Amino acid sequence: MFSSFSSMVHLDEGKLDADVLDASARGDLPWLVFYYASWCRHAEEMAPLVEQLAEELKGFIKVASMDVGDMAISSRLRIEMSPTLRLYSAEGPEQGEEWRARPSLRSLATFTLRRMPLHSRAIDRETQIETLASDCAAAACGCALLLTNQTTVPALYKAVAQALHGQTAFAHVLGVKDVHQALPSKLGVRSVPWLGVTKSKPDRMRAYRGKLDVRTVIKFLRTEACK
Repeated sequence: MFSSFSSMVHLDEGKLDADVLDASARGDLPWLVFYYASWCRHAEEMAPLVEQLAEELKGFIKVASMDVGDMAISSRLRIEMSPTLRLYSAEGPEQGEEWRARPSLRSLATFTLRRMPLHSRAIDRETQIETLASDCAAAACGCALLLTNQTTVPALYKAVAQALHGQTAFAHVLGVKDVHQALPSKLGVRSVPWLGVTKSKPDRMRAYRGKLDVRTVIKFLRTEACK
């Protein structure tokens, strides 16, 4: 069912208990577990999509598979159907969150990445731009700032901040409804969402205008802030 070159982790009951269900051993990164029965045609059809997700998000989330064709195991884990996808994370419920919609690569990525830890400072006043300036000076690879009209930090930004945590200082402003407000105006923002990066001075940021893709954004930040 799975490729020998897959980035997925293959679990047995012991590894599931030790690495995933034990929250103290789980670590910061979310785990997405694909529970399946080897005889299930629907699981076989979904397996390539989950493998692709594991490859696309390697380093951002951990994707695993486990055969629960044995009734004792599925009963213990309360797996009612094959396949079942469950997300385990520090921010989510202990028993995991079950995916119940028709899966696609984009929807599954968003579902998992939103549970990543947040390594970004919230900024809600213009005066706090000075705090970001000190963060920029202390960071090895400058700083990044996101302005968005959303009320929560987007999954993509959380993934980028996770990847560059300890190298680049990240900050965000939520709920931006008017680009003529003091901070957006000062930065020359014309529309949101807006992502800027600088090596040292937050009031002189270079705006990112490329594809909204995790690895593409990371490459841009490394190129602009680490040079």
